[in-house]
Amino acid sequence: MDPKVTVIVPTYNVEKYISKCLTSLINQTYNQIQIFVVSDGSKDNSIQIAQEFEKKDSRVKVLLKENGGYGSVLEFAINKLRTDYFLVCDPDDWLTPNAIKELIEFAEKDNLDLVVGDKYKVFLEDNSQKYINSFDKKYNISPKKVYTSSTDIQRFAFGEGSPHAKLFRSEVAKNIAFPHKVSYTDTILYEVSLLNSKRVAYYNSALAYYLIDRPGNTMTDKSEKSLRDHLVVMKSIFEQTLNHANKQPVILYYLYSLVIQFLNESSCHKNFLKKSNHKKVIFYLINSLQPYEATIYAFVNKEENGKRKFIFKGLMNKRFRSAFIKIYQVYLQKK
Repeated sequence: MDPKVTVIVPTYNVEKYISKCLTSLINQTYNQIQIFVVSDGSKDNSIQIAQEFEKKDSRVKVLLKENGGYGSVLEFAINKLRTDYFLVCDPDDWLTPNAIKELIEFAEKDNLDLVVGDKYKVFLEDNSQKYINSFDKKYNISPKKVYTSSTDIQRFAFGEGSPHAKLFRSEVAKNIAFPHKVSYTDTILYEVSLLNSKRVAYYNSALAYYLIDRPGNTMTDKSEKSLRDHLVVMKSIFEQTLNHANKQPVILYYLYSLVIQFLNESSCHKNFLKKSNHKKVIFYLINSLQPYEATIYAFVNKEENGKRKFIFKGLMNKRFRSAFIKIYQVYLQKK
């Protein structure tokens, strides 16, 4: 039988972990899959290990490319998709045995463009696990309910952005632009796919295991390079959202929230926003929200406390925003 689901495994120097990942994939209870192990110029034995799986299981395809970063892998693999659906499983993570079966049966039953499942975070030090819900209760996203309005679908933007336990219809990701040589581009995949989706649902079961604290995990990286990568990813999400015909007030509010989150995260590096290029990008992002000030403020006024409303007014004020950001950063550094 022809495969219905492709699993993309972006691979770079993960020889310690990839066997566990691939074993979880070939042992799925759902058989109509193909597995793209995409080497992003990996320099260790990761690909040799994957090629051993390829010899034993015809569903495994090892694909080689020059190093270009996570986004380049997604771009490369998505362009090769011939299945109706795909998911991404990072090579240091793994799936529950029924993960793909549950996701594809749920998606096909309700003709879904995107299914968002839950996950377990796994901590390397003591191998403990923590169940992670994809959505905070305040976003009022009901399990197994099919959402079809753009406003409702775009509330999903506030969920966990990593690719774990997410099943995408291939068509919704075909024209997404991914910057190369930066991390965190999986967030672009999720957010822009939501813009392209017409039927979305939340599947409230943990179907993936996320190894959170291994050496080299970008999600625990707090370096300046990490912040620069976040800035590139934010800019890409902003531009693809604001150029999209399907943007709604909810997604504009989400974009504003990204700016606040970034200002908070960058405060741990005192001089980061003093660098002219970084500052230019932040002002570019804020300026791009300016035409939607009233729309965004309607959400800020409804959802946020007094401090966050004050921050919004400060950022939207063209005359004083530069001074406001400096003061806000100083305040964060003293907390």
